[in-house]
Amino acid sequence: MTSETPSVEVTASDALERTLTVLRSGGIVVAPTETAYGILADATQSKAVEAVRAAKRRDPGVPFPVFLADHTQLAEYAVPFERVRAIADATLPGPLTLRVLAQPGLELAPNIVDEEGEISIRISSHPFIREVTREMGVPLIATSANRSGGTTTYALEDLQPEVRADVDLLVDGGTLKKDRISTVVRIAGEKDSDIELIREGVVPLSVVMRA
Repeated sequence: MTSETPSVEVTASDALERTLTVLRSGGIVVAPTETAYGILADATQSKAVEAVRAAKRRDPGVPFPVFLADHTQLAEYAVPFERVRAIADATLPGPLTLRVLAQPGLELAPNIVDEEGEISIRISSHPFIREVTREMGVPLIATSANRSGGTTTYALEDLQPEVRADVDLLVDGGTLKKDRISTVVRIAGEKDSDIELIREGVVPLSVVMRA
């Protein structure tokens, strides 16, 4: 990987295939999401997950959230509490990350499921990410395209050079609307008291609580 990282327009006819080729080979991709530019990688490949960790300079042991393709895949990876299903049905796809109890025995790279047995999941509403997750058929790392603690990237020209140099492919979706971050909630059970707001974002907690 060099500073001359290959790039492709998100609308190009070969954008999907080029992205899938990189991800399947264990590489990492920066692409637009419904909130900001994110880093994608195959969450079942340890090599890929560690490449993302190195690119972000993320502390070892800090889990990554993942993109799933749809609600069917959600049931495969999360323990299907009725409240989890209700909240997912009401809010996803969209800019909401759910931290939930993971199904046992998942074939994922280390540090996707945390020490408490929980996994952070999201179903993207961005058309390109939806296509990629459907075609891959496995969870994908879903993390911001920056060094940990760095500035959010809303256009590829603003991507930190050191991150750009560690990436295998850039998917250019133009300049995204700023100040959109995903809401993150933890769902530990069926009651309202089992729902914890971890980060406030685009989806109001009131919408989550009504589900």
